[in-house]
Amino acid sequence: MKCLRFAYKYLLYIFAILKLKWLFWVFNYKKDEIQWKLGFFKAKKLFKIENHYHNKLLKERDVKKRESLYQQAYHEIYSFYLKYAPEITNYGFSEDLLLPYIDYFSKKVVLDYGCGYGNSSSILSRYASHVYAVDASRIALEAAKVKYKSTKNIEFIHHASPYVWLEDESIDAVYSIDVVEHLHPEDFKIHLNEIYRILTKGGIYLFITCDGDYGPSDCSSWFYPKGFGIKPRGIHLKEYTFVELIQLVAASGYKIAEIPKLDFPFGIVIRK
Repeated sequence: MKCLRFAYKYLLYIFAILKLKWLFWVFNYKKDEIQWKLGFFKAKKLFKIENHYHNKLLKERDVKKRESLYQQAYHEIYSFYLKYAPEITNYGFSEDLLLPYIDYFSKKVVLDYGCGYGNSSSILSRYASHVYAVDASRIALEAAKVKYKSTKNIEFIHHASPYVWLEDESIDAVYSIDVVEHLHPEDFKIHLNEIYRILTKGGIYLFITCDGDYGPSDCSSWFYPKGFGIKPRGIHLKEYTFVELIQLVAASGYKIAEIPKLDFPFGIVIRK
């Protein structure tokens, strides 16, 4: 049985190397909801959009120009989803990934970084005293404002820069899911330093991200197999291994607050 599984994975790898995307699509039976919804040709169109911005963002050295590119990219990606899969508004978020850590946010002032349609912000608002919910997509934010307009302790804010407008030591806890892999590597370093700056002493940052050893985990995985060392080619700019993440957070001055869960995806809780 193990030999058959290995042969199957190797066959998918050969299809990917030979750029036979349609064969990879047909033989890959592990399709998620959005893949079934889109079908091969629309999925390929989305991959082309994401790959375009993937290359532009990685090549751009100016942080302000990258900020503009983030906004363009997510406007086009969210517009695509609205057109072809409007009912899917929780893609990439699972309540089960947040609730094990929820005590960190109880009665705290919280920043939800990369809130998307506000699903995570809604969960956090039940426990936190106030939630600043930020995202690079105006489309997602406008939808979130409508959906959660009766929730008084959430403040939705459009924000696409790795630099944060909040004052020093003004936030007790920060949360993000599927965000760090979307940032240019230089922007991720800025991001970590900025979060450190705005956290109160002893404040925590929980970020949940994909495992770089098991990628790619963006829409590249619809056409390329996981676990063969293939780097993401969609809107994920860099998928980090556990060791890489530990090195980066240590360089920014954080301490590990909780031993991370090394499942896929995994969460890391770091403390100022």
